[in-house]
Amino acid sequence: MSTFVPIFIKDGHEFFILHEEFVAKDSEAAYRIGVGTMFVEGILLDFKFKSRVVELPDEGMLHAAATMGPYSVAIISGPIYVERKET
Repeated sequence: MSTFVPIFIKDGHEFFILHEEFVAKDSEAAYRIGVGTMFVEGILLDFKFKSRVVELPDEGMLHAAATMGPYSVAIISGPIYVERKET
């Protein structure tokens, strides 16, 4: 079964939220989750919805784990990856 997540951005880092409330069974539902999240959690935690949704592969996705407010997030691109390549 496919799962889709909305992609958010903060400080140049793209991420998705690791919580069942932020996962959908189709891309349209994930998009609606992203838009709704931007008006509550996005305002409180200062992040934006990228107007992009990705399908999560069954084997998982390469990411860096982080915490943002009460949420665990999976950072999938941004400065953290550039820093790692330079060291």
